[in-house]
Amino acid sequence: MKVVLKQTLENRNRSIYWLAHNTGITAAAISNLCNNKTTRIDFSVLDKICEALDCDITDIIIPDSQFNKRILLYSSKLNQLNSELDK
Repeated sequence: MKVVLKQTLENRNRSIYWLAHNTGITAAAISNLCNNKTTRIDFSVLDKICEALDCDITDIIIPDSQFNKRILLYSSKLNQLNSELDK
């Protein structure tokens, strides 16, 4: 997986500190994500970031292999189902 959060923040004119303030995630953790210095990410963190930026998971991480593409598609479908159930 490739983290593209830094580009998404730049495209939306938002900073790491803005995102930290609006998610409760530490600026250091977000910085590590932006700089690809992390090896895992919890779904709850992805959810908080997506909610704050009003974006989809593919605006934060993108697959870099066929296996990862399938996992990302599955995750996206689960998020969509959860959103529908919350309504």
